[in-house]
Amino acid sequence: MNNNIIKKVIFDQEALIKEKLENNNIINRLGFDKCKKTLASPNVLLLSGLRRAGKSIFGHLLLKGSKYASINFDDERLISFKTEDFNSLLETFYSIYGDFEYLLFDEIQNIKGWELFINRLREKYKIVITGSNANLLSGDLATHLTGRYSDYV
Repeated sequence: MNNNIIKKVIFDQEALIKEKLENNNIINRLGFDKCKKTLASPNVLLLSGLRRAGKSIFGHLLLKGSKYASINFDDERLISFKTEDFNSLLETFYSIYGDFEYLLFDEIQNIKGWELFINRLREKYKIVITGSNANLLSGDLATHLTGRYSDYV
């Protein structure tokens, strides 16, 4: 996948999230402090639940003030994104953000092989995953990340 497309998607999504975070209509969620503590552990933080329930915004609020990179895979411009594009994504993150400690992946279950990518990255970064699909809790996740993730619904 073309890095320029990935970069454009990230910039567009970042602008949208910034606009939403500046909106004062954000509802305080239970579990914020508990999730914040989980970020201090080496585990991947998995935020799962119903579509349009605010998981993405919650994830961004958790990371606010931290050095992080994010992408939402629920975007038609990423329909051709494949497993082999994950390294290009990381390169694009570095070109945009420089160094970062956290990664936020929204709806990453849309990409085949995502579990192996996350398992590799969790050694270096603190990772937050949001998603609404039952595939997040599939056998592949259990196999590759057993004991290495904390799930909050």
